[in-house]
Amino acid sequence: MMIFSNGEIDEIYVGNEPINRVYTGDDLVWEKGQKPLILEYTITRDGSSSELLAILPFFDAPGRTVDWGDGNIEVRPDRWPIYPNHWYEDYGIYQVKIYGPVGGIRSANMLNEYKDRLTKIISWGADDIEITSLEGGFGGCEGLVSVAADTYGALRNIDSFEGMFQGCIALESVAHDLFINAESATDFNRCFSGCSKWTGYTPKGPGGLELWDLSVDGLSGSECFKDCHQLSNYSAIISSWK
Repeated sequence: MMIFSNGEIDEIYVGNEPINRVYTGDDLVWEKGQKPLILEYTITRDGSSSELLAILPFFDAPGRTVDWGDGNIEVRPDRWPIYPNHWYEDYGIYQVKIYGPVGGIRSANMLNEYKDRLTKIISWGADDIEITSLEGGFGGCEGLVSVAADTYGALRNIDSFEGMFQGCIALESVAHDLFINAESATDFNRCFSGCSKWTGYTPKGPGGLELWDLSVDGLSGSECFKDCHQLSNYSAIISSWK
């Protein structure tokens, strides 16, 4: 049995006994109080035979817990299949919450119709969510419109953000503090290339600095903001980053 608080899993019971953690071997797949990665999926009628299917862009398969947002929760202390999926019974907007180690995220091997159903990144979770790779993470997700801040340091250990949002042509809003905790970052090449609808300002890096100002520390960002002409500070971006 599971008990929820503020929409998140707060308790798991085995029989009448509450437990605080679920493990697979040495891997933690759920812990009381853990901040989940939260993704919004918009499921609409598109005429395809798979229009009610959502696929997560996870190419690693550690044990984890997924709340699909429709009352279905999967707790798998063993390994998941890569690119885990779920069939919904009806059209709608669903918040999918992922607890435990996420592993690598990359949408490149997914068909466009499945990528486009991801519409928002609502929360990145905390560093114990264990995202290990984001190269090409959400690249080509043409339905993605907004990206949340990294409030709890989930991106702290990521070294490469290359192509992370490349080709996200509907992207309009990126949180100012998305990369504020990205202390291990070395590569932002083509990170936002092709995000032509994005307005507002570029996100800051560690220390509140502009990302391109960190180039002196070896950070690369070739074509990071290519075609992002709607940005309010586009003219301030150095030429090699756009």
